[in-house]
Amino acid sequence: MEGETAVADRSGSAGARVAPRPPMPSAPRGPRAGASPTADLYLGFSAEPLRADGVLRMVAPTVALAGDTLVILRHARGLRRPPPHRRVAWLIDDDVAAGLGDRALPWAYRAHLARTAWPAWRRWSRRADLILAASPALADRLRAVGATAPITVLPPAWPADAMARPGTGPIRRVALSMGLSHARDAAPLGAALADLLSRWPDLRVEVTGAGSGMAPLRGHARADLRPEAPWPAYWDRLRGRSYDLGLVPHLAGGPFNASRSGAKLGEHAVAGAAVLGQAGWAPGDAARRAGRALSVEGGAEAWTAAIEAALQDPAPARAAAEAAWTHLRADAAGERQRAVWRAIAEGTPPPEAAP
Repeated sequence: MEGETAVADRSGSAGARVAPRPPMPSAPRGPRAGASPTADLYLGFSAEPLRADGVLRMVAPTVALAGDTLVILRHARGLRRPPPHRRVAWLIDDDVAAGLGDRALPWAYRAHLARTAWPAWRRWSRRADLILAASPALADRLRAVGATAPITVLPPAWPADAMARPGTGPIRRVALSMGLSHARDAAPLGAALADLLSRWPDLRVEVTGAGSGMAPLRGHARADLRPEAPWPAYWDRLRGRSYDLGLVPHLAGGPFNASRSGAKLGEHAVAGAAVLGQAGWAPGDAARRAGRALSVEGGAEAWTAAIEAALQDPAPARAAAEAAWTHLRADAAGERQRAVWRAIAEGTPPPEAAP
């Protein structure tokens, strides 16, 4: 049929004909990034109308002023002198206290937390007038460790106009994008992905970060290994990418992972991919129950089997990716964020931003 392309099956012979993938965009999708993923996902991407109206302004890379409320996004590093304000609202997207003692995390990342996020956690978990937590589990954790300020759950909001329409047909491109905090979570998948590459000649694997556990993939012609990049560079690359299956393993366990947000769901949706996540990751489990993600329970062998199942039968992954794309574009997460920030600027209790 005109407009279709032949694809190879597992053995490399001509297989079924499928609709072509959407073309790669001629320019990156969505807005440019700021200096911090936390600042962008919880304020920057959604709050441009508020900045244009003068309701909110950035005074440092991770600090804003909303009315007479100083807004601290994870930490206030880079703020030399706070502007006059009456209240402090603190947004936090990780369980920093748990992370400091979580030996499932690399030492270098725990040191990074101690240096950057811990001083703000220690101060503002007890002294902020309002706390915004990235997940319900993190809100519960903050209450358990003594936070007494009102807590609003504020999920991340990726820009809808950055999200690529999912493709159709076979799964051919698998991506693993993990920062330093996930290095041990992803390490067991290096050998598993190498094994899959040896048995699926049309498979390509893209890995960003993930550390030494990816050594089995080094030098492989169909494995694209890239170091972890600063946020603006990573976002510029992500919003021009397209792949089929995004992996979110939490194989190291540990208390830090228990409060993870759903940011990876939107991240992989930007590339048009279905998410295959670790069972027990609450946002991923919720997306799976709604038909918008897939999940794996178990270790590297279970992950190998789940990825191979998607290669053999792409229909569940394609359906999940399409459902996620439709949901996230209609979800109005950015509008809910704007309602929260406008209420804070007006000095009124913010609405709950979780859908």
